[in-house]
Amino acid sequence: RDNRLEHLDLSRVRVHAADISQPRLGLTAEVYERIDREYGALVHNAANVNHVLDYPALARDNVEPLFECLRLCEGRSKKVFNFVSTLSASSSVDAQGRVLEQPPAATPPIYIRNGYNLSKWVGERILQRAREQGVWVNLYRPGNISF
Repeated sequence: RDNRLEHLDLSRVRVHAADISQPRLGLTAEVYERIDREYGALVHNAANVNHVLDYPALARDNVEPLFECLRLCEGRSKKVFNFVSTLSASSSVDAQGRVLEQPPAATPPIYIRNGYNLSKWVGERILQRAREQGVWVNLYRPGNISF
């Protein structure tokens, strides 16, 4: 309640410490099965945020875990997959420089110059294809997240 979340029904929210680089997201079999069976949504905000490393160094943490998350969202109980990307993965801007809310472009935007932004764009492309196959996916593109 210290984070001004009074308007939310927090009895319906569960947070699990996970390791997205591990099978089953690093969760115990019991926790993973309960999420698979009972939950209705997954929020994926984990990432290796590093603007120096290249794409191959970041793909293990920022791209590969998406497939495990997709398996979980399409398991016993279908879930909404809420993926936190980055504004830098956006594909289009208008003449005034405002970001256009569009699906990711088929090719990386020319201004993507680091591995982190490229990994988020690749993630969006994967999730766009999953959405076309019927997976329930929401993309969020904040500029910065801080506490």
